[in-house]
Amino acid sequence: MFADEVEYADSVNTDPVSVLEEQLRVLKVKELRIARRMMEAMLAEQDAGKDDGTGKKKPSVVTLTVATTQTKNFAGEESKTVSSTSETFAQNYLRLEQAHTTVLAQISRTVALLADLKGEKEDVPNDPPVINVRVVNGRRGKNAARAEPDPE
Repeated sequence: MFADEVEYADSVNTDPVSVLEEQLRVLKVKELRIARRMMEAMLAEQDAGKDDGTGKKKPSVVTLTVATTQTKNFAGEESKTVSSTSETFAQNYLRLEQAHTTVLAQISRTVALLADLKGEKEDVPNDPPVINVRVVNGRRGKNAARAEPDPE
């Protein structure tokens, strides 16, 4: 290894708890960034097609990528091709929402791992909570039977 790599390797923290805490901080910042982008996409979707004050309408799509390809054929003639990828603000919002959900799941897993390592996990029974449901006649006609009060 080179000198700078040795210095970096020596400074790397291998304590699992501090590594998970750092990962949690990074994920929370990522969540904040995605949430800001989601807000911008939502506001842009609401403003799409409205007058921007100069008589022109605000765009209803966002351009993701633009690629330019320049080629030469066997005769030495050049040609240029431009391609772009765009999506509506609603599609952009849905893509960001999916990324946000993924980050929230990562945060949840990191918090659970951190709690396991710190020993803060409580003994939670695996049995689901008991929910009593009483089905009653839902018709509202003249002859509909009235539900009797619950004896409990």
